[in-house]
Order: sequence, then structure tokens, then C-alpha cells
Amino acid sequence: MPEDIRKTHVLTTIANYFGFDYDSLAPLTDHRALGNFLDDANCPLLSATRGHKHSVHLSNEIKVTEGSQCLVQFKVRPDVITPENVHTNIFLSSMIDSPLDSLYYMIKSVFTPALRDNKSNSSANQQIQTSLNDLEQILRAVGKKSDGSSTIGNIFHPKDEINYWIDIAQNTSNRSKDIERAKYFLELFDPIKSDFNKLDNLTLIELIDVVDKTQDVYDELWKQVEHDEYPEQRMKNLLSITSNAFVQAVQKQLSKIDLWSDSKDSIKSREYLRNGATICEQWSLAIERLTGTYWRNYNPHPWKGEPFKATYLLQFRKRLNEIISIRSSYEQSIRFSSTTNKENLSTKKVFAPFMNLDAIQIDPYTDSQWYSAMNQFENLMANTDRDVAKQLREHFQTIRSNPQQMLVDFRRYSDLIQRATIRKDLASERELLLGQLESDIRTLTDEFNNLINGRMGIGGKKSITRGINRTVIAGLLDASRQIETKVNNIINDGEKLLGDLSGYERVASLAKQLKQDLINWRKDKFREWGQDTIRAIDDPKQELRSHIFSKKIMSARLHRTPQTWQNRWEGPTDSLQYLRVVVSKAKAMQQIIISMKDQDLFSQTINLSDLFRPDTFLNALRQQTARATKQPMDTLVLNTSWSGEVKHGKNISIKITGLQLEGCLFDGGRLSESAPDSPSVNAFPSCYIAWIPLDNAQQETREIISLPVYFSSDRDKIVTRLNVPCGGSDKDKWLQCGAALFLKNI
Repeated sequence: MPEDIRKTHVLTTIANYFGFDYDSLAPLTDHRALGNFLDDANCPLLSATRGHKHSVHLSNEIKVTEGSQCLVQFKVRPDVITPENVHTNIFLSSMIDSPLDSLYYMIKSVFTPALRDNKSNSSANQQIQTSLNDLEQILRAVGKKSDGSSTIGNIFHPKDEINYWIDIAQNTSNRSKDIERAKYFLELFDPIKSDFNKLDNLTLIELIDVVDKTQDVYDELWKQVEHDEYPEQRMKNLLSITSNAFVQAVQKQLSKIDLWSDSKDSIKSREYLRNGATICEQWSLAIERLTGTYWRNYNPHPWKGEPFKATYLLQFRKRLNEIISIRSSYEQSIRFSSTTNKENLSTKKVFAPFMNLDAIQIDPYTDSQWYSAMNQFENLMANTDRDVAKQLREHFQTIRSNPQQMLVDFRRYSDLIQRATIRKDLASERELLLGQLESDIRTLTDEFNNLINGRMGIGGKKSITRGINRTVIAGLLDASRQIETKVNNIINDGEKLLGDLSGYERVASLAKQLKQDLINWRKDKFREWGQDTIRAIDDPKQELRSHIFSKKIMSARLHRTPQTWQNRWEGPTDSLQYLRVVVSKAKAMQQIIISMKDQDLFSQTINLSDLFRPDTFLNALRQQTARATKQPMDTLVLNTSWSGEVKHGKNISIKITGLQLEGCLFDGGRLSESAPDSPSVNAFPSCYIAWIPLDNAQQETREIISLPVYFSSDRDKIVTRLNVPCGGSDKDKWLQCGAALFLKNI
């Protein structure tokens, strides 16, 4: 019997959809429902529902139950199916869970976007769009349950989650308890609602602000106690879709630039990449802290699962860092290369392996292509790398007697040193650096031993810094933190630059052991101090200033800041340090309030490091400026000046101070390189800032670089960015030096 092309086509389509072999569906060739669909002009459809294992049930009716998977083939016209019309008269539609859900997704993802992108302005087209939008809202509301434990399978974006609670709040058939809960959640979501509605259109700088706001909103959602708790499974999904939404928003912005060109916009491209990586870094750190520390220790509603990992976002961040490293190492190589060699190192040639790849799209199918392209790039640069390694080796020979300068330069050229050829050729220099780091660790160990044995300041040793109302124990704890910071730098630098050397594990082990000893000693010392303080409080013969400590405070876990304090204001994890900072900031705020009786707030010099939330202060200044100038907030950008007030119309200009600069120097006129013996961190001159319209603002040029302002030297949370003059020098130089601003430590 000859093959029936019609049946083969229909069954092959079903097999491909469910991922089955065609042979497993061969017994369905003579199925009555299949014959009816093909031979009866009045039979409109054939549904195929997946059963157990590799079975498929055919029917001429649609019977979809929750959790089932169904493929429907239907006729466009009521005709008998023939070999001639089998490809033109049969349409397909898949269904999962229910026809309502399937219709909702079809309208939302297929027809609404298609009609929206249609250039036709006919009134009929506009009426259809309006009707589809109305139908989409109805289907979304019908397809969702009224309690927080409902399925989250149809929540793919944070705005879907917000709409979910809108539907519950507006559904009068729900319990009043559920409606009030939904309304309360919507109040908490309100600060980020508009941001997520226009997420794909935000700039990368604006996205950094959204990341900060989002983690605050989610923290409030989790910790609220006014209503039933936010379900953990629902929060996991929200964190996942938010991570994906941030990745997609960054990808959309990066898709506008050419990653591999050497055009005049290449500096802008690198800044885009770094901002994209910053967004991923800040969000991954935020959710790791929330689910791994803060929420896990929040007794009213503890996080019970493992710390949440945004896998796709972390993979995307890794890819961005790889692109940044490739670009940075190439540009450093160019500076080391001769004129003749530069002609052979055009971007068109060395980046050719990447030209046909969409580097910012991450999936398992293209990863092999990406790493193949990286290997080709390495091969193209091999000869140049050997030449660069020779010059670097000569450079390091001239500074062998200055180990600290060697470490600075190793950091500066870290992207180059990641390349296999250069890494191998600089083995002896890296061994020398490893020996220096081991010596540094032993010196720091001696400092720590002097600290714990009470010998600091004796016999020419480094002394403990003391201040007004500053106890000896506070000085000891601060000294231990300074040692720990140096140890952390050694661990981070060593892992990146020296991790492949045979002696590295020994040095890393010494460093990690010293770090753990510092942490344990600090905990024990603080616990001992706390117990002494409690005894002093209980002893009627001793006086203790009650406004500094109370019995209630001391009854807390003494070695770390109580979570209830962190909920009010996120500060140091060490309780003593936390209290010292809070008292200092409170005094500063009190002084600001007192001075406001004689002069306006904006006429004062504001020390940003005195503020509990400097980012909120800057945003309030932006809002005030928007009201005064009648300009939309999102059109205002921050301008800086070291020569006097920023004057533009009715804008509000204020003078700020309290910043520190790391990685270079600044004299108020332009950036300059740090001298080998200069401190790594320097005071940053006070300046005037103002929010002014984008069209009139400083534009980033060769003369100006935008530096991030971080809350602390840890660089894990950004306050804002300031435009700083760099004198027309190569901006990459400052970025490679790690130039950044952060608030002055109190």
C-alpha cells in the first residue's frame, strides 16, 4: 500500500512536538480520529494529548486538563485534506494546562506585539488592538487564583507579579483579608512599578539605581509582619525573573553598540560593558546577602532554603567580564607593540573570530562557539604576546627592588597577565611576587601577634590610633580590621595573578588561616568586652553613660550587629563599629538641623559620609530641582564643579565633601597617577553638584571621566557617579588603575 503523505505529515508534526520517534506513533496511522480529520471536510480539528511514557491520545475534540500537554491541528477552510493543501490548510496551536491560559499567552506574546508593530494606522486596526488588550486583561484575571500560593507558572516578569496582586486587590469576590494583603504588597511595590514597566528603555546608569531600589523593596516585602508572609517559593520565582529581567535590559542596551570596533565610540562601549557588569554584580551580591544572611536570620520569617543563586545572571556577568578582559588586554598590547606590528593587529583582524557571534547571548548551544573564538583570538595574538611579555619582563626587572610598585603594576596589567603566553613567560617575575606576598603575610602575622600580646606601639612597632571618647578595645578591633583588609587584598591578588604557581596554595593557606584567626580573635575580644560592660552596668558602684549602651543592647549577640538594627539601617556587621558610626552620624545630623535655623540646608557644605542614606538625599535634591525647574526628573543629570557653584536657571547647587579617591590623585583640576610611595587612598576635594537638564550637562569626553561613588571601599554598592576632569589622557589608564570614589570611613 502506497504511503499516505497526509498521515505522514500530521504524525511527524506530532512526533516532533512531543520529542518522540516517528516509529513510536506508527500504530496511530489507522486511528479513526486521524481519518476523520483528513477525510471529513466538516471535521475541523485533531487534538493530540501526551499520555504516559511515549503514548499519544488522538481526538476530534479538545480535552485539556491541568498539567497536560496538547497539540491541536485545525483546518483554515472546511475541506478534505489533500497532498496539495496539507501545508496550507492546517494550522497549529499548542495548549498547556488550559485553553484559557493558551489563549492568553497567544494574545500576549504573538498577536498583540504583531499588531502593535503593524505600521497601519487604520481605525479598525486600533479597535482590534484595544479589544485584544481588554481580552488579555480578562484572561489574565480569570487564569489566576486569589491566594498567594497560586501557581507561578504564568509569572515571567516582575510586572507580571505586580499585576497578579493588582488582580487580587480588584477582585471583590476575594476575602477582605486577601484584598487588604494585596493592597499592602502593592504599596511596597510602588517605588519600582514604573521602573519595571519601562525597564527595557532605561539607561544602564538608571538600571543601577533600579537595582538598589529593588533590593530594598523585596527586603520590605519579605520582612513585613502586617499580613500573612510572602511565600518563599513565590519569592524565589520573583528573584529569578527579576534577575532575568535585568539581564534582558542590559542585553538590549548593549545590543546598540559594536563590541569589537575601534571607532571613536569604543570608550563609550567599554563603559557600557562595565556598567552592565556592575548591574549584574550588585544584584547577585544583593540577593546572596538577602537569602544567605539577612532573611535567614530574620526570626519572624526566616529563609529556609539554600541561598538563591541567579545562575543565568552569573553566567552573563562572566561573559561580560570576559569581553572586557579581551578588549582591555588587546588595547594594552597595542600600547606595547611597535608601529609595524600595530598594522597587523587591527581590530578587524584580531576580533574576526567574534564578528559572527552574538557575544551577549548566553546559552549552552553557543558556548562552544564562544570559547572556540577565544582560542582563535589567543592564537592570533600569540606572537604579539611574546613581544609584550618580553617588554613586561624588562619593565619588572627595573623595579625588582620595589615590591610594592611591582604589585601595583601587576594589578595594572592583570588582564594581559591572564593570557596564557604572557602568564607563562612571566613565571619568574610572578614567582618573585609570590615570595613578596608570602613575606607580607608573615609581616602581617607578626603584627597580629603583637596586637594580641599587647605589644603594639612598643619598641618602634605601629601604634594604635586613639581619638576622643575612643576606647582601647575600639582601637584594637580597628587595627585587626586593617590587617584583615590587607590579607584580603593578598588573597584576591594572588588568586588572580598567581593561582597557577606551585607555591600559591601554601601562601593562600597561610593567608586564609591568618584571616580566620583575625575573625575569631575579634569575636572573642568583643564578647569579652561585652561581658565586662554588662558587669559594669549591673555594678551599682560603677557609672556607665546610659545613652551609649543599655542592658538590652548588651544582651544581644555581642559579636555581631543584631538583625533588628540592620533592618533600620544597614551598617557594619561588628556591633561596636556599628554603634560608633550611628552615634557619629546622629551627631552630624543634629548639627545640620541646628545650623538650619540660621541658614538654608542647600547653602551648607554637606558631608555625604555623615548621612545615613546619601543616595536618598541626592534623589531628594533631584526631586526638589525638578519641582523648582518644572523639568521631568528623568531628564536631569548630575553635574560637578570645582570652580564654584553649578549655575543653570533655577537649579539647586550644593557643596559636598566627605569623599575619598582610590587608584590615583586629584588636585581639583585633573586626575594624575599616584606616586609609588603615596597612599592608596587620598582625600577628594570638595565640589559643587547640581541636577541640570541632560541637554546642558557635561558630556563624557576625552577630558571628563565618570567615576562611581561607592558606599565603602568594598565597592559592593554604588551611591552615584561624578564626572571628574582627566585632562584628555587615556581613560583606560584610570579604569585599569581601579580609580573610584567612596564615602569616607567614620
